[in-house]
Amino acid sequence: LEETSQRLSETLAELKEISEDTRQRFTRMEGRFGNYEGIQYERIVRPKAMARSHLSLGFDSLYIALSQEAGRVDQRLMSIIARAKRDKLVTTADSGDLFETDLIISDEENRHAVFEISLTADTHDIRRAKQRANILEIITGGDVTPVVITARINDAHNEQADAEGVTVFVIPYSEQR
Repeated sequence: LEETSQRLSETLAELKEISEDTRQRFTRMEGRFGNYEGIQYERIVRPKAMARSHLSLGFDSLYIALSQEAGRVDQRLMSIIARAKRDKLVTTADSGDLFETDLIISDEENRHAVFEISLTADTHDIRRAKQRANILEIITGGDVTPVVITARINDAHNEQADAEGVTVFVIPYSEQR
């Protein structure tokens, strides 16, 4: 009986180890899938940001000033950033933060929209959009709108965005597939 009990204890310990290993692997897979889904969502909604900038924000003669997906920064924006750094309006850290923005759409009237794109918008997305819009406003002296594009946002975060002057565009992921 003691021998059987000992073997059962050892088997149980092995099963616990296997279970923990399986749980860790599943968590990593879940994270990878979530990252893939987020990247997919960003790629799908970027073109819709142009339409929203025109229709909802009133931009005419619009162009993409910065796009993470394309790894592209418009020369006009690069020149303005270089001048602002030279004139010490912003730090290198500020301009570096601006370069991390998901998307910036501008128009010829010195109006700009700073987009953070996230499947599920939260406080961090809202604050990043606001912070980066503030940096761009200092750099350009223009009218800058912080925007979050998301598939999901809860009421509390929607209220936070409204209170902080961040525009939210909800584009469901399911409609994009």
